[in-house]
Amino acid sequence: MNIQHRHIPYYCFMTVIALSILSGIAGWSVEIESDYLKLTMDDATGLIDLQQKDPFVLLGDQLVLGTITLPDAKTTLDISKAGIPSLMFGLTAKNRIDVVIPIEALDKTFYMALALEGNTLYVIFDLKPVGVLWNSAKTFPGGGETLESLKSPADFSAVRILPNLIRLKKDEEGHLVVPYQEGTLIDFSQELKKTRDFDLFQNSGLTMPFWGVCTPLHSEVCIIDYLYAHLCYHPEEDALQLQPRFFHDPYKIPARMQIRFLGKDKNYIDIAKEYRNYLIARKELPSLKEKLSKKPQLVHLLEGANIKFPIYMKHEQRPDASGATPPPRVYNYQTFEDVYEVLNDMKANGVERLMAVWWGWGKEGYDRLHPDYLPPNPERGGAPVFKKMNEQITELGFSVGFHDNYTDIYEAAPSFENGSHCTVGPDGNNRRGGFWAGGQCWLLCSTEGLNYAQRNFEEMNNYGPINACFIDVLTAAPLFDCFSPVHPHTKWGDMKNKRAMMELVDKHFGIMGTEHGFSWGADLCDYFEGVGHDPNTRNEFFSGYGVSVPLFAAVYHDAIVQYMHQGAAVTPNAPDRLLFNLRAGGAGYFNVVRDRYENPEWKEYFLRAYQLSSNVIRRTWKTPLTSHMFLSGDKLVEKVTYGDDVMIVINRSNKEWQGTIEHQPHGQAGEPCDLVLAPHGFAVSSPDYAAFHGTKWGKMAFEISEWYTSDRRDSR
Repeated sequence: MNIQHRHIPYYCFMTVIALSILSGIAGWSVEIESDYLKLTMDDATGLIDLQQKDPFVLLGDQLVLGTITLPDAKTTLDISKAGIPSLMFGLTAKNRIDVVIPIEALDKTFYMALALEGNTLYVIFDLKPVGVLWNSAKTFPGGGETLESLKSPADFSAVRILPNLIRLKKDEEGHLVVPYQEGTLIDFSQELKKTRDFDLFQNSGLTMPFWGVCTPLHSEVCIIDYLYAHLCYHPEEDALQLQPRFFHDPYKIPARMQIRFLGKDKNYIDIAKEYRNYLIARKELPSLKEKLSKKPQLVHLLEGANIKFPIYMKHEQRPDASGATPPPRVYNYQTFEDVYEVLNDMKANGVERLMAVWWGWGKEGYDRLHPDYLPPNPERGGAPVFKKMNEQITELGFSVGFHDNYTDIYEAAPSFENGSHCTVGPDGNNRRGGFWAGGQCWLLCSTEGLNYAQRNFEEMNNYGPINACFIDVLTAAPLFDCFSPVHPHTKWGDMKNKRAMMELVDKHFGIMGTEHGFSWGADLCDYFEGVGHDPNTRNEFFSGYGVSVPLFAAVYHDAIVQYMHQGAAVTPNAPDRLLFNLRAGGAGYFNVVRDRYENPEWKEYFLRAYQLSSNVIRRTWKTPLTSHMFLSGDKLVEKVTYGDDVMIVINRSNKEWQGTIEHQPHGQAGEPCDLVLAPHGFAVSSPDYAAFHGTKWGKMAFEISEWYTSDRRDSR
């Protein structure tokens, strides 16, 4: 529902002025309230008191409404009578306060509005009198940008809204809740004493546009509808705070924020569920069931696994200390025919469903020549063999996909054309990317990348029955403004282009996957790789800040399949990767090379891990994560539930864990029973499937710790 006042702007703000004058004379305060909340704005100071009614909690006492930093980035003013003496505010509807913010130094006026409805406080900051407080559906305003509009002077440098509201006091039990990576909790026990910024939609920042706090007496979740923003974690001696900061948007989109007050006895999963409810109300959460109805091949992820098959990589080297550049390192992983032979053997060993993804299959192998990677690598068999293998793999009953990239562009690519297609920064220079297999890359503008994707996808349709595509980096890199005079766009335009690329994959192939993953693409993607954490070697994909919790699965598990990063495939040498996959609902990701697969020990582990993962994901994908808890003080033993029937316990410690749980191997929650898990062990309970790595679970007891499974399905 759109929350809006019922007066025309002129009348509305004449009312504000009149009420401000009257309140100044009579000593009135402006007050709005709902059944849940009461907000009072002091006429003398412009500061806010905010009360939760049941149970009574004073959430804010003389809070500043916000701050505004002027375009010089040096001057910051409190949005209060002390900071802006000419500040005016008053009631414009029963549950709404409008605020006029004249900035004499700029000869400009800004506007804010606050409204209460039920348990929600809506807040907006705008460059013009406020009309609609919140949009009931997502908008994508990208398109039609000009370089002049991108370079137009900023109206402000930054705005903070209610910066001291979302906080955890030192005398409160609870956590700050941040969707950093998969999800993160912060509290006083962690001694995180330095301020940190979490940029919105960056892989070192926020994957979803919300955050919150949970305590026994009150819990709040803040949701924003804006792109130019970040969240500042600001620790103080007596409170830990999460402060949103909004930056100038070239489109001049209003900064919108809503805060939902959830009351007592809520936890971090409840906060994630509230954001999920928000998405459902806006029809932004199409389920995997809906996606499967349009893409039958998606069953290979929902009842199988995601397997990448490396083919070839020639990795350029950086200059050494003497300035000499070593020769490239060449990796001949396997041929196209090798992949078919491995898949044929997997089929013979009971692997029923999987998506096979070609990796390093292009003309010069992995991460080279983008966007001009076609045709398939001639040294590995070329286009004829590639097409034939796709046909034969499809005959085995598997899905076939390929790895692609339209964010990076290399100077060796014919399409580089002196960098004319690169993303241009505000300084007029092309943006550099990373140093990958092809050497130094540059960032390809998404406007241009969309054109290259269209060109390449049409050619890919000549290479046999391909029905999946993984586009690297697409939701790992942040959204950019592009200051090219030929192909300019804002962050909104960048998002629009990248979503169009996702739709293009759907049109040509079907299954759409990408790296890391952000909420703005979840409705159009079928799987993300990298939003999960790897506790072993890839710390940049692990929440080394705070405590990792599965917020993403609580929001999206039944809407998108979640994997760890391609550099964090399940292997015998990294057992916790399998455990994190189980925590996230069971989706299994593997990286398979023929030489490794033919090692008997590796093959045995793969087949067992595949069967475990596929059996778990097929029982969880229709439901969201419903609960999560830590079972040990060191937080290395965790329990999650999916729906009403599936319970999973993982032990990430190097020692045996003993405890009690309320699930028997094939039962719903009931009488507590003993559970003894091996180091890096697990327990999975569902009505028709159980898996266990330990020595005791209820009436089951074993002398030797091993993987045990029980499948009650007659057809399997």
